[in-house]
Amino acid sequence: DPFLLKDMDKAVARILAAITASEKILVFADYDADGVPAAVVLTEFFRQIKFTNFSVYIPDRHEEEHGLSLEVVEQAAKDQVNLIITVDCGITNVSEAARAHKLGVGVIITDHHLPGEKLPKAAAVVDPKRKDDKYPFKGLAGTGVAFKLAQALVISWNEKAPTEAKISSSW
Repeated sequence: DPFLLKDMDKAVARILAAITASEKILVFADYDADGVPAAVVLTEFFRQIKFTNFSVYIPDRHEEEHGLSLEVVEQAAKDQVNLIITVDCGITNVSEAARAHKLGVGVIITDHHLPGEKLPKAAAVVDPKRKDDKYPFKGLAGTGVAFKLAQALVISWNEKAPTEAKISSSW
């Protein structure tokens, strides 16, 4: 059950609210073989529901740092992004999430790495390795966490969507 992950309900509620309001969403992925497929999973959900007001940002592995950067947060605010969703990163990006919050950009963190002493200030922080998380399997990769988010989104979407807009339950 994807909703066993701590904050999954908050993440789903915030994303569905963004979709309903046609807010601009930025999917920020890690640049590795886990982050890229995680971005694809979330992108496929958006495509399934015909939501197009999103973009994906994958940092250059040689030119940019790992994780969410202040530069990307600042640019997102300039681009009028309403919500940043991280995949396979973000659990240690406390100052970056705080800056986004200060600029009025919402953040949802999905990650599988070990959290630091303090969690980022975000609408939701979904990571099975959180100390307060009760999800039974702590070994999910970043793509697995993104898949669980997509799975929870499909469940919630299908509860509210008219029949013709429902997504196949094969997710």
